[in-house]
Order: sequence, then C-alpha cells, then structure tokens
Amino acid sequence: MDVTEALVPLGFFAMIVGLVWMNLNFRAKRQADALATVRLAIEKGQSIDPTLIDALTPKRDPFAELKVGVVMIGVSFAILIMAYFIGTIAEAARAPLLGTASFPFFIGLALVGLHLLLPKADRPKS
Repeated sequence: MDVTEALVPLGFFAMIVGLVWMNLNFRAKRQADALATVRLAIEKGQSIDPTLIDALTPKRDPFAELKVGVVMIGVSFAILIMAYFIGTIAEAARAPLLGTASFPFFIGLALVGLHLLLPKADRPKS
C-alpha cells in the first residue's frame, strides 16, 4: 500500500478531530476570559451584578436534543439513499451501508424520545 493512499482517510479523520478540538478549545478560552474578567472586577472591589453572572453562564437549549435527533435521523436517511444508489452498481455494498444508517437513526430516535420525555417543567414556554 502506497503512503498516499493512506493519507486521504487519515486526513479526513484528522479533520474531524481538529474541528472538535478547535470547538472545545475556543469555548474553554472564552469561558476562561469571562471568568478572568469577573475575577479582576472582584479584585478591584467592584460589585458583581447577578444579571452579569446569569449572562456569563451558558444557557441550556431546551430543544438541543430534538435538533440533534432530527439531524441524526436526516443523516440516516441520506445514508439510506446513498445505499440505494450504490446498491444499483455494487449489490454487496448495500448491506453494510444499511447497517451504517441504522446507527444515526437509532441515536436520533433516542434523542427525540429524550426530548419528548422531558418533564413539563423543563420544556420551553411556547
């Protein structure tokens, strides 16, 4: 196997790891900067307004499970469509793709179910 043949899949997975790392790293830096600002204000003797603390704490999106669940189910259907079209060319490739499509489908189904099973108090007001 030539080295260049291994670089494409390696680059794809490295890209995924890089994107996740960048997201986590920038979020942590943003939170650290906000806490440093609050710490500096406390050290200088300024009073901290409770609304400022509320603004700095990340808010939980009540529809997060539903959004991710619907996207995962959509990805599953995209893989199903891809399996259909690839299966017309290579029949042996259809079964593994159908199995691959089941993973995001059931994860999405579980996330949509979690959203529907939330207690009424945690649901957003419409």
